[in-house]
Amino acid sequence: MLQKDTTLFNKIWWFLFKCLVIICFQVTRLYKDKEHAEFEFSIGPIPTDDGVAKEVITRITANMVTDKLFYADSNGRDFLKRVRDYKEDWPLEVTQPIAGNYYPVTLGSLNKDMAR
Repeated sequence: MLQKDTTLFNKIWWFLFKCLVIICFQVTRLYKDKEHAEFEFSIGPIPTDDGVAKEVITRITANMVTDKLFYADSNGRDFLKRVRDYKEDWPLEVTQPIAGNYYPVTLGSLNKDMAR
């Protein structure tokens, strides 16, 4: 179950999502006159007493023209070029389009709207 609260404070839209099954909070901030958003997460503990493995993810969907290109950090060090549904080292046959495009992001992700 998910709860959502939305607040406008100091020209910043705050979106707070609370998961009720696993203890997690996600805050999304949209700043007026800025071209970026901030996401802040706090997750845990994740219950393990049922013997079922779990992953907590955030899936971000946007109406942007990206040519499948974006940059994601590599453990907070460098930003690496990523192309959705593509692997440079081998011809990729996409059989799991969602799971095959998961990338760990610890610091950030850069996306450019080619239409702007």
